[in-house]
Amino acid sequence: MTDTCFSLLWYIDLVDVTYETDEKADFWGMTKLTALYAGNKYIDEHKQSYLLSFKKSVEISEVFPKFWKSAEACKDVHNVIANTETKITNHVGNAPYRDASVLNTDSIEVN
Repeated sequence: MTDTCFSLLWYIDLVDVTYETDEKADFWGMTKLTALYAGNKYIDEHKQSYLLSFKKSVEISEVFPKFWKSAEACKDVHNVIANTETKITNHVGNAPYRDASVLNTDSIEVN
């Protein structure tokens, strides 16, 4: 099973308003996955790309277009995660823009 497309299906308008008006977040996504090992491969913390929102201050910065110009098209989902999702989260998040997530898997206990 994959969690690539797992999302909140109801009340998206409330989520959108809440996060778009959050002055403490410059960009946000529905799901932030904590760093983990998948088999023998390390996957860094990242926001899943099925829903990402960037405020205008991020979009007009030098960081945002620079990232997208360097991004490569990927056919494999694992390459999308490794080469796009983890990199945009870290690239923009370290720029020094602040991020937020509706669901943060750091707070989910796994048994």
